[in-house]
Amino acid sequence: MAKTTNELTRRAVIGSIVATPFIALPAIATVEVDPIFAAIEAHNLAYAALESACDEMAVYEDKLKATGYDRQPRVQYGKSSIGCEYGQFKPVYHHSVEEIEEQMQCFVQSGLYSGVKGKAFLNDKRESMLAGLRADEEAIDDAKRRTGYADANALYLRASEAEIDATNTVLRTEPTTAAGLAALCDHVAKRDGDLRGLEIGEDAEDALSVALHTLASASHRLAVQIV
Repeated sequence: MAKTTNELTRRAVIGSIVATPFIALPAIATVEVDPIFAAIEAHNLAYAALESACDEMAVYEDKLKATGYDRQPRVQYGKSSIGCEYGQFKPVYHHSVEEIEEQMQCFVQSGLYSGVKGKAFLNDKRESMLAGLRADEEAIDDAKRRTGYADANALYLRASEAEIDATNTVLRTEPTTAAGLAALCDHVAKRDGDLRGLEIGEDAEDALSVALHTLASASHRLAVQIV
């Protein structure tokens, strides 16, 4: 059977494609991506999340304050007239188990409760104050849960930890380009107030000291590359 012109044409085209030698394309030069830009962006996002958590925390702090439980746990152990008008008294509190135990030890050392009845009195007093302190702790925890403060505080703590981790990363990431070095300088200058006194990393190093070390190291390396 005779071959049609279309069949011959298609076969010829396919044959020419198969027979054509492969020509390698020239390699495209890769552009170096400075890691500092991603680190700065991650830190900015973490900082924004922390600010948002702080704002939300303030709302729930007001709610907790309205309950009267925006304070340390406490138990009253007496009254005092210090700082009061004549004939007036104010309650005096213990705020921890350590304070209660310290007072009990003072009573024992005074020798006023050395008898059987005295020791029994001190023991009852100690147990009563410890129970009162535990009850107040539970009341405060319950108020924090009811008002949403506990959840807001947990969110704030997570955001704070994430922001510190991001700070640690960005301040230890050495720029590889002049543009990156300038960007890190601007970033550190903008966050100067937040970095002062901040400790980062496993060794709790001063944040500004870490930043200066990174900037100095990158500056020296880039200067050598230019020369």
